[in-house]
Amino acid sequence: MTELIETEQEQEVQVLREKLILAHKILLAAGVLQQNLGHASIRLPGEDRILIMGHLHDVGKTFENARTDDLSIMDLDGNPIGGALEPPGERYNHSSIYKVRPEINAVVHCHPIISTAFTIANRDIIPVGRFGGCFHPKVPVYPKSIQVETQEIGDEIAEVLGDAPAVMLKHHGAACVGKTIEQAVAVAITLEDTARFLQIASTLGTPQPLPLDEIGSDKALKLDRPSFSSNPWIYWAEQVEKGI
Repeated sequence: MTELIETEQEQEVQVLREKLILAHKILLAAGVLQQNLGHASIRLPGEDRILIMGHLHDVGKTFENARTDDLSIMDLDGNPIGGALEPPGERYNHSSIYKVRPEINAVVHCHPIISTAFTIANRDIIPVGRFGGCFHPKVPVYPKSIQVETQEIGDEIAEVLGDAPAVMLKHHGAACVGKTIEQAVAVAITLEDTARFLQIASTLGTPQPLPLDEIGSDKALKLDRPSFSSNPWIYWAEQVEKGI
């Protein structure tokens, strides 16, 4: 029985490893990752261990040709404990959030162009568009643009994030979270889509946020609605398979 449980656990971890590789390819195809920069991670089930994309720059690899062997494992303090590659320098974007958000099982750190431009212009990303309600009342912004290469900075970002699904890092990028890797990826894609809506709407007039009664409605497209995560994941996974 013990061997069967261990085999099932190994299979579950392997599935998560493959999903994490696919997540990076999806984020790249969706335009959320650029120039081989950024990383996603998954909390391994039942353990205080984090599966994260290793530092690909050290071996000259890209998200397109990354494999499960390129993933690293670290603890909640960011210490590497497994894998051939070192975790990325900005690992604390992930570890600090996992420490204070026990319901979160996936984190995406990315550098979306339009969303980040809003922080440069000191403009808030407010809930607009059919999927933007998850960002009510607005996406919080961490005021520093420095590299997140210490636990202290990671802790500051996690504090600004609070219970939100995403936090912007001024002049830098974003950290997006989810209960699953599919959800975290959907948040990252939806964040950039929301910023794009606001950018276009701002050229036409003054953007108006979604009404509160619609955001709170049972029919609203909320984070935990299955289609919020499954639709972008399935669509972009197909684009990756097609090589688009």
